[in-house]
Parts: sequence; C-alpha cells; structure tokens
Amino acid sequence: LALSLPAGPMPTLAVGQDDSACRAEDCLSSDAGALLQMKVQDDVAAHLVSQSKDNHVEDNAYHRPSACPAANSQPWCNPHLPLERRVQMLLREIRPNELAPQIQNDLFGGTPAIERIGLPAYNYIKENDHGLISSSQSPSPTMFPQVILTAGSFNTSLFTAIGELSASQARYFFEVGYTQSWDNQHGYLQGLLLQNNINIFRDPRWGRGQETPGEDPFLNAMYVAAWIKGVQALKGPGGVPLAGMSCKHFDAYSFEGGPTELNRTSGLRHFIPGYSTLSRHNQNAIVDQQDMSDTYLPAFESCIVSGAKGSMCS
Repeated sequence: LALSLPAGPMPTLAVGQDDSACRAEDCLSSDAGALLQMKVQDDVAAHLVSQSKDNHVEDNAYHRPSACPAANSQPWCNPHLPLERRVQMLLREIRPNELAPQIQNDLFGGTPAIERIGLPAYNYIKENDHGLISSSQSPSPTMFPQVILTAGSFNTSLFTAIGELSASQARYFFEVGYTQSWDNQHGYLQGLLLQNNINIFRDPRWGRGQETPGEDPFLNAMYVAAWIKGVQALKGPGGVPLAGMSCKHFDAYSFEGGPTELNRTSGLRHFIPGYSTLSRHNQNAIVDQQDMSDTYLPAFESCIVSGAKGSMCS
C-alpha cells in the first residue's frame, strides 16, 4: 500500500469564469497523504492548470482526465473549501465495496475508477530511477546515467542533485497536465509519487541490477537518503515538496522470473528459451533473520527515516 504525497499547493491561478483566485494556502493542503486526498487534489490541480496551459508541451500531449472539470462539478470540487472537508464529502459518497479497491494499485491497471461519481482511475507507477520514464512528449525528460553508475561515484551531493532535477521535471509535466505513463497508457490519472529501486544487487542474472545502487547495504542506505532529500526538496512559498519518493521493492527482491507481463501469460512460455513458471509472484524467498537485518533492511530503514512517502511491495 502506497500512502502518497498530495500534489501540493499550486501557484495562484484563476479559477472559473469569474476570474476569482484560489490562493495555494487556501485551496490545497500539503499535510494530507492518503490516496483519496491525492485524487481530489490532482483534479483540482488539473482544473487550475487548464487555465494556464504551457505552450512548450506539444498539442498532442494527453491531458489527464478530471473528476472536477469545474469547481462546481461536485460538492468536493470547490477549491475554496478546506481539503480535509472535501475529502470527507467525497468519502461519504463512496460505498464500502467501492472503497476497498482504492487501497491497492495494480501495476498495469492502477486503482479503478468510480464512474458513478465521476472519479477517474489512478495509477501510482511513475518510474524515476534515473530520470522520469515517459515517452512521446516534448521536451523530453532528462535521462541520467543508470543508478549503479551514479552510485559508484559515492557522491551524496550528486545523488541529491539528480533526484531534485528529475523531480523538478516530473513536477513540470504534472503542472502542465501531461500524464502519459511509463507503460504508454493514458486511461488514468497520475500524480507525483516517484518510484525508485533500492534493492540489493546480489546476482547479475536478475537483469535489473543496473536499477539499484549496488550490492552494499550501507551505500544503498546512503543513496536513498540523499535521493529523497532531492526529490522531496521544499520549494516555493510555504515549502511544497517537488514530489514524493516511493521505495521499492520491499523486500528481499532480486529475482524477476518470467516470462512476459510478469508471468501472467502462461500460453507464451513454451517458446521462450529457458522459460520458467517461477516468477517474483510465486517464488517463496527464504531469508534468515541475520541476512534480513544485515543485508535487506538497511536501505528501507533509511527510506523510512528519511521521510519517503510510500513503498512498493516486492
């Protein structure tokens, strides 16, 4: 379960046709952290940003669906009400059987929409290991060296600087309404919870070791602390974080398995060389207490102590 960071206060922008202004400190709170708060705030942000679309983003850029196309679309869309009150208004309209699916996030499908009240689907997967993964947009996000190469510099100031710049670009695309996701799908909202792989690199056959800081628990812990400092840097009046950091994959994860779409498509395995029915979704990893404490937990302890806003399970 990823308890995520809300988008944060927006700049003062015109709202609606009456040209009234919504001050950041009045409209959007930086204190809330739950999924539904993020959904509400994203939609308010989408409405605000639509009034000042940045022309640097190409016209074919996809703009996120909105549960609040106008401030009067639903009672909870009124940006002049306190965020906590708006969340409570929304929660009262959601039925128990609709609320339960909102606290999970399928990798491909995200959290489902509640069409009955106009709440769009949402997806927390926003990869940012060495730059924001997104495609077909201009300007393109900056791609930095793979994590294991950057970590090899042992330069915590560099880790922080890259994290901050990548989060600044994520914030930019969010502010202008661009939501194309890592898997090139458009059907859901996305916010500013950025995913980073901090697992231990134990075996090259994993195939994802380049995403991680490496094999040293101490270095991984130092890396994530410095990266969070950059990604969640406070900016603007009131100190709004650029984005939120989510640490993955908790825990003892250094095996992918396969093949195809996370081992879901059993019909394709017969012609994949070296195919296996074993994957990260059905492997039972046996880790003794000492190895868990010495090897696998330090990076995630650092993640928590440093104030990350979420974690993806393995």
